[in-house]
Amino acid sequence: MFESRTSAIENRKSFIIDNSKSKKEKFCRIKVDGCLIKDKQRKKCDYVFVRCSTKDFYFVELKGGGHTEMAFEQLKNTIHIFRNKFDLKIVQVSAYIVSGSIPSGSNQRFRNLIKRFKTETGVVPTIKTNKLVKKYKTSIT
Repeated sequence: MFESRTSAIENRKSFIIDNSKSKKEKFCRIKVDGCLIKDKQRKKCDYVFVRCSTKDFYFVELKGGGHTEMAFEQLKNTIHIFRNKFDLKIVQVSAYIVSGSIPSGSNQRFRNLIKRFKTETGVVPTIKTNKLVKKYKTSIT
């Protein structure tokens, strides 16, 4: 359930934390869907990564199909679960969706999903197709 990993790959979609320039930085990967939260009725994201030095939380949903709307719901639910059920002092929360396809930025429904997600969670999601690499450039001292 808890692993010292900096990547998650499912359905040919990948989220990678590029930690190559800050070797002292440590992360913990938590498998949420089917592991930490086993309730099949509850929508939840695939993974949460915790940056150990800052306790920042990165919520990640890897979507095999183009079900982007469902990804927003899964991330929102998981963020609320962590904020409401666990006694965590979350410094920074980020949300990431990696999907096979995403609607165009000019798609009004898609823009409304992003806006509603931000209103309900306080987080602006980062959305990419197929692969998302989050880079860290400096070391922790």
